[in-house]
Amino acid sequence: MPDSPLPDALKAVMSDEEWKESLQAQKDSMIEIGQKPTVEPTIADVQSVEVLKLFLAAGDDLRLAPSEVKRSYVGLENGGEFQCSAEDYRAYRLPRFGNANPEPMDNPFWSDMVRLGGSAYSARDHFDDTESLESAVWSYDRFGSSLTPLPDGRFVQTAGEHEDFYDPDFYIYNDVVIHDGQGGFKIVGYPQEVFPPTDFHTATLVDGSIYLIGCLGYADQRKIGTTAVFRLAVDSWKIESVTTSGDIPSWLHEHRATYDVQRNAKTQRAR
Repeated sequence: MPDSPLPDALKAVMSDEEWKESLQAQKDSMIEIGQKPTVEPTIADVQSVEVLKLFLAAGDDLRLAPSEVKRSYVGLENGGEFQCSAEDYRAYRLPRFGNANPEPMDNPFWSDMVRLGGSAYSARDHFDDTESLESAVWSYDRFGSSLTPLPDGRFVQTAGEHEDFYDPDFYIYNDVVIHDGQGGFKIVGYPQEVFPPTDFHTATLVDGSIYLIGCLGYADQRKIGTTAVFRLAVDSWKIESVTTSGDIPSWLHEHRATYDVQRNAKTQRAR
């Protein structure tokens, strides 16, 4: 690892010595004794949008970047206070599925949570909620969500989960947040039968649609021998299941996906 050369994309912001120190720090952070050695990817340590863009141009995975930098990347601020009322919290604190494909789901509490990057715990603490532990509180602090840049400067964040299964606020979402890149956004939801709870998937933009592939999901929704594939239209925000052909990689999750334009063009010509 220490002998890996400094990538060209980082030479404008990092010296060779700083790069070697970074690699050594990664090596020192490997899990020791009895476990498979792992390192935190360098993109997980970026501190600015400018450096993040360099990593992305070199092919790194946006999902691995720090949440604060990703928030700045899509135009959101870090920090701030709740603006909604306690009545708003009580009215909208529960996650729910949409009733249409799609259904606008903006409300004062959810909007505050997106704006603040709020977790269920932070909302419970702010509104002194110690009694509603029988159900999860809607959270924007998530793992396994996808963030897809669009050519017009917007960003699409899809689904994801909050907390682990043993936590009272554990929940896997099926909503979509469309960011305008300037701090504005809208939230849309879907019926469960149209788009089930989804996390640890990939999201690939192809010809005006985002293809959502794979899912970890709840234990009872996993179907061995199948792979979840959905298409999200970026003009209408309608989502639909995609029928696939060929070899199925089974219940896929925590993978990476890229769109090979040249390979697709060859496939189209062969048909």
